[in-house]
Amino acid sequence: MATAHESTGIDHALSADDRWKLHDLVSEHWARIDRVAAGCASNFYASDATMRIGALAHDGQVAIADYFADRRVQEDETGRRTRHAISGLVASATGADLCALRFLAVVHAGSGETPFVSGPPATIADFTASCRRQADGSWAIIDIQADVTFVGPGAAAHAR
Repeated sequence: MATAHESTGIDHALSADDRWKLHDLVSEHWARIDRVAAGCASNFYASDATMRIGALAHDGQVAIADYFADRRVQEDETGRRTRHAISGLVASATGADLCALRFLAVVHAGSGETPFVSGPPATIADFTASCRRQADGSWAIIDIQADVTFVGPGAAAHAR
């Protein structure tokens, strides 16, 4: 018979405090991308981070920051906005100061004035990420990847 640890895949090596920090990192990351919170999501990436989402590929925090800045300019020009609904976050320790994350992202997109007319999701993707604990105890993304499963109307070009 499987134990709870085996049956759920939950890694108890991460403290409750670290789990909350990682949950907050993921939540705030997407809130910044969706302009629900101030600041740039690139602040959550390590200097040597990599990002792979569909055809989108960036290496290094500077390149990731440039991508998010360009994205904002394009959104301002087109009026496009997104909302990323994140669920099923699982965090597992992979080393003393390293962890792996897994979660589902359901993306809705619209353009123009709010409220947007709602339709099917623009994208549904399975994400994986690796994070490293920083000297101050915070976590930083060192790698994030998406396996895009579904695309609908309004999907970003890199997701197709």
